[in-house]
Amino acid sequence: MYSSVHIFPPLALSAEATLPISKSDSNRLAILAALSGADLSEIPLSTAADTQLLLKGLTSTSHTVDCADAGTTIRFLCAYFYLKNRPAILTCSEGMKRRPIGPLVEALRILGAQIEYLEKEGYPPLEIKGRTALPEKAILSIDGSLSSQFSSALLLIAPFFPQGMELELVGEQSSSSYIDLTLSSLSRAGQSYRKEGQRILVSPWNGPPLHQANAESDWSSASYWYGMIALSAIGESLLLPGLRLDSAQGDRIAAQYFEYLGVNTSERPEGISIAKVEAPLLPLLQFNFRQCPDLCPAIVLTCAALGQTLLAEGLQTLPLKESHRILALGNLLKSMNVTVETDETSYLRIQGKAVWEAEKPFPVFKDHRMAMSLAILGRTQEIRIADPMVVKKSFPEFWKAFAQSGFKLIFC
Repeated sequence: MYSSVHIFPPLALSAEATLPISKSDSNRLAILAALSGADLSEIPLSTAADTQLLLKGLTSTSHTVDCADAGTTIRFLCAYFYLKNRPAILTCSEGMKRRPIGPLVEALRILGAQIEYLEKEGYPPLEIKGRTALPEKAILSIDGSLSSQFSSALLLIAPFFPQGMELELVGEQSSSSYIDLTLSSLSRAGQSYRKEGQRILVSPWNGPPLHQANAESDWSSASYWYGMIALSAIGESLLLPGLRLDSAQGDRIAAQYFEYLGVNTSERPEGISIAKVEAPLLPLLQFNFRQCPDLCPAIVLTCAALGQTLLAEGLQTLPLKESHRILALGNLLKSMNVTVETDETSYLRIQGKAVWEAEKPFPVFKDHRMAMSLAILGRTQEIRIADPMVVKKSFPEFWKAFAQSGFKLIFC
């Protein structure tokens, strides 16, 4: 296991980048495929650690299933095991124990689930003991202000009640674009639903097993190449295959955000092309990441490398990620002589141009997105990054794709 990677900037980027299949899309399609009776081994899905953990949980016969630090995995499996009436213990990492699951558990208990918290009330690990008979129709409300994964977990099992589900979304939904992605997954599986304001009515499943599941390329991962182009010379461009501007992935908004940083996006039959164009620095950029929190590290660090003053808002879910991403970003940027202002819960304001020395590896706080976002800075000068293999959580082939883009990498 390598302790660090030393990145050397290329003179120019390669013409094309290799992006992974979206793990968010894969996770949703995997649940639908499993519940519909499909053979999961025949469906091309993401190789990300999170997705592989989910697939292992779906196919395991063990009573104890370790979900490690994968929030999607433990929340989706909780709903899945309830529906399948399969007793199981869901364990997780220490970090995952700080991420709430209470609203989902309470909703499932209303439907007859017998679930107990093994440590702290409202948080994993969990023991699923079984359930009473399935109701003919599931009628629920869910507070998704803490996580959209609660709503998505319920929507994915919704078609498998005899008369479907009626789900009322209560309050402001965190990262609601991921609910839209879940609904898109239902549609691509041939499943019908109707949305009426905050109510979503899902019809019962009436199709064959989901043997065909065409997961998209990952917009979240595309943000790292957007950052590279933003730091490149005017006229430099590259192709990102497998992406669509009309994607259901909420992180497609990266195309709009990076436009302010001099990256023009155009669509082609095989994907999208991004190119560096002239874009003077603005007195202040103000972006809200409430619906696209995974884009925040890449955009914040790109702005710092450009010297672009940025106010990043809507960061309420970032303290609950693999690291406390607001504090992690703040600490990194302060070490680069960037002025940082934050309340540590909802916003981050940065000013100044990042400067750094390449001798000492930057910490990544056990966070895959911090590692990949720091790598963007290698476009302008050498940088060392600690714990490089942490990227396996979402993009196991990241460093291979990075090297193919023209970077020289030395692992230590």
